[in-house]
Amino acid sequence: MSLTKREKPRGRGTWIVTFHDRRLPRGRRQLATFSRGPPDENELAADQFIKKVEAQLILDRPVGSIVETPTPSPTLGEAANRWLSVYAEPELAYSTVKASYRPAISNHLVPFFGPERHLDTIRRRDVRSFIAAKRNEELADKTIVNILQALSGIFRLAIEEHDNIALENPALGWRLARRPTGPVFVELTLEEVNLLLEAAAQIDEQVGLWLLVAARAGLRAGEVDGLQFGDVQYEPVRHIHVRRSAGQGGVKPPKNNRPRRVDMARDLADALRTAQVEAIAEGRGQPAEFIFWRPKAPQGMRRRVHKVLARACDLAGLPSFSPHSLRHNFAKIHIWDLESDIKWVSRQMGHHSVAFTISTYGCPEAYSNVELADRMVGKEETVEPKNATKTRPTRQPIDKVLNLDEKLERETGFEPATPTLARWC
Repeated sequence: MSLTKREKPRGRGTWIVTFHDRRLPRGRRQLATFSRGPPDENELAADQFIKKVEAQLILDRPVGSIVETPTPSPTLGEAANRWLSVYAEPELAYSTVKASYRPAISNHLVPFFGPERHLDTIRRRDVRSFIAAKRNEELADKTIVNILQALSGIFRLAIEEHDNIALENPALGWRLARRPTGPVFVELTLEEVNLLLEAAAQIDEQVGLWLLVAARAGLRAGEVDGLQFGDVQYEPVRHIHVRRSAGQGGVKPPKNNRPRRVDMARDLADALRTAQVEAIAEGRGQPAEFIFWRPKAPQGMRRRVHKVLARACDLAGLPSFSPHSLRHNFAKIHIWDLESDIKWVSRQMGHHSVAFTISTYGCPEAYSNVELADRMVGKEETVEPKNATKTRPTRQPIDKVLNLDEKLERETGFEPATPTLARWC
């Protein structure tokens, strides 16, 4: 009989005791893993296990009777709380965790599977039943996909932290998203957008400037809140440098962690310049100062925007909608009404690819232009038809074409060598 204790490499304090006993029916080598508690407690448990084995050997009892029982897998409630605290809250946006993942766990996953159900008992057939149940509740496929993403993240973290437990991720490989049909929003014309901006500016000048930035630059709501006076450049090229996104969760990088430069329209540049001049006159307006967002009241400006936008819609005779619809209308107006370049629109909105912009908002059909098709042919050459009739050019009278006195006399004063030469000339 031999005993060996070792720490598992990169096992987060996991200790393994290996012992050999010829009397065991399943073989000579047996393993006992200790990974339930902190590293110090695991090592202490391994030492106690070794002492227990040695005591059993003294009493001449089979070692297999004292082998530690397998570690049970965590429950769904424990793993979900662990995933939210370790991964979702530190890595993802505050609005995504609050509005998407927490409701997905508390309203869908936990009520269906149960908080005390162990992860190793959840199979793909259970996930299939969950999808069917949620479709019967008339949930959108996109919503179900978001819930499955949360379940997949819970399993992925549990597999990493409990590598001594045989777990598989049953939430992988499900394809439920249908062909994208574009976002659902209230479509406005350019005249209706201008009328709405005028009405909002009459109600609240600062909120009117907020809506003007969203409508003219196509920024997200968090990106508008995260603007600072130093992000706006007026010369030599008017643009806004989108560096951050602000909201209830604080200040974070923009979506996809990709800062970008957005071209400004003339009226937007003039309005921002006027706002900065007024702020400087009041003792504010520093480059590092936020234009709209205030850390002490992170949702104050957003609430004002919703209230003023609802009143402006009533004044303009338009149906009520959210501020994010101004971003959608920015893309719709530029692509379909103004026929702007789709690549420019995609860069303005901060999309990860032009294909995403086209799949979301569509793209007008290309106009017919045969001149563009002929550019591959090269220089056009005149080809004479095979059965063409050759016509002889009409000979004009010599008196109208030639001045015989000038042609017959050269500068040297000598006549041509033969008279026929003068005739043909």
